[in-house]
Amino acid sequence: MYSSLPNICPDFIYLDAPDQFGSLGNVRGISTRHIERMPMSADILAIEHFLLPGTLIVVDGRTANARFLKTNFQRNWDYKYFKEFDQHFFELNENPLGIWNDRQIKFSR
Repeated sequence: MYSSLPNICPDFIYLDAPDQFGSLGNVRGISTRHIERMPMSADILAIEHFLLPGTLIVVDGRTANARFLKTNFQRNWDYKYFKEFDQHFFELNENPLGIWNDRQIKFSR
């Protein structure tokens, strides 16, 4: 996890980092800085409840990370994997929070 995140509410997140060997420290003794580990990011879980319905997340490759997110998400996410691109797509499928969120969702579809 990054030590700090920008104070924003994204409607699109593209996950393709951090590099497996770019992380510092460990969590309960486990680190991705080892040849037998896979890159993993959990930051999205920390902001999940702040994301608006209609938010789209693309995980580029990183199948283990996509599976981790899919297993740990708590809200209603639609999930699709496109093997030909090795990309995982998550869309937050919940009722709009109001008129502006509803318009945003309709605009993006």
